[in-house]
Amino acid sequence: MVLGSSTRLTLTGFHLSWSTRIEAGVDAATRAGHWTSSYGTRALVVVGDRHARASGLLAQLLGDLAAAGVAVELFEGVPPNPSVAVVEAGAQLARAWRADVVVGLGGGSVLDVAKAIAVRAVEHAPEDATYRRHLSGLRDASLLVTAALPVVAIPTLPGSGSETSGTSVITDDESGRKLSATSDLAEPRLAIIDPLLAIDAPMSLLGVGLVDAFCHALEAGLSSRATIASDALAEQALRLLQRHALVLTVAKSTREQRLEALLGAWWGSELAGQALTLAGSIVTHPLAHPLSGRFDAPHGAAVAALEPAVLAVLGDRWRDGGGMSKVANWLDVRGFSDHDTALRGVLAKLQRFAVKLDVTRGARELGLVANAVQPVVRDARASGSRGLANVPGGEPSAEELLAILDLARAVEPSADVRDLLHARRTAAARG
Repeated sequence: MVLGSSTRLTLTGFHLSWSTRIEAGVDAATRAGHWTSSYGTRALVVVGDRHARASGLLAQLLGDLAAAGVAVELFEGVPPNPSVAVVEAGAQLARAWRADVVVGLGGGSVLDVAKAIAVRAVEHAPEDATYRRHLSGLRDASLLVTAALPVVAIPTLPGSGSETSGTSVITDDESGRKLSATSDLAEPRLAIIDPLLAIDAPMSLLGVGLVDAFCHALEAGLSSRATIASDALAEQALRLLQRHALVLTVAKSTREQRLEALLGAWWGSELAGQALTLAGSIVTHPLAHPLSGRFDAPHGAAVAALEPAVLAVLGDRWRDGGGMSKVANWLDVRGFSDHDTALRGVLAKLQRFAVKLDVTRGARELGLVANAVQPVVRDARASGSRGLANVPGGEPSAEELLAILDLARAVEPSADVRDLLHARRTAAARG
């Protein structure tokens, strides 16, 4: 907050819950067995369908667990957009194996499933109940999570922040919608962040996660539920991501420089995830979930494809409160106190970050064809996501959501910011 800017000072209370222990550093993952053994001796290890095994990371983890005296049952093959059926299969295996700890090794989807399994494996529910009853838009208001197995989260890529949150994003098999479930008890007991696990990852994987993290921080700052606590986290996240993530795009950087940059960017993504947990997302994430759910688009790529259009269509909502100027200040935009300058600057900074990290696939390239626009809007509005209302003025109308998707289809993320805003003004003039 800079005195003299147009941002309003508000006396708003806040909460902060961060119960996950974090062990971060080079070679931290080699102690996974030692740390896991303090939470249990029978582990269900949850991994994806290829990378963990092909890279040798799974073999290393299994060896570490065995050396620490932890017996293992493997749940392998979690897909990028996991469904309730996947959670149910994992929970059934966890119960049969009598697991007393769940270890997740992989990206955000794997960790989300690990947390969901930890809840479902100990839940005493009617025989016909499934994890579906925990999902947003479907859950009973009186339904509470009363217990969960301890979770050890070992992310293999930065970005999602799933390793320190109690939220799982899971696809409802019946409707095909990506929905979320959140509980403090599902938060991992331990997150192990080891940049060596991602040092050889291609930019095609690293980029989408880091852009997603950038958008987490951006949306937390713009959320109408933002507080001084979430703002502090979001601001530092954006600064860390800009400082460290772009080092990864420098061809001449040494291995040591890349490891340091990865650890710095990873911490930025953690702070962004915590900021998002506190303040909530805005419209972008509720729209991105059906885009990735319907067309199997990578989540980070879907967010990156939609974020510029969201800001262009809804940008004026932040004019009176100064929210856009606040975020522009964090991003070191010159003239940030003027709303229009701030909006252009934020869009330009987001675009530069995404282009540098080679995250430039547009909404059409991700599968958003013309006849899918209406279903995506319906899915978003039916999701029960609070993010739809986390903008000044409340939940956008169906017409505004359609305008966002139409603009995202019409203008590529790498297009000049002036072209994006011009397209928005032209579309608005046409009615």
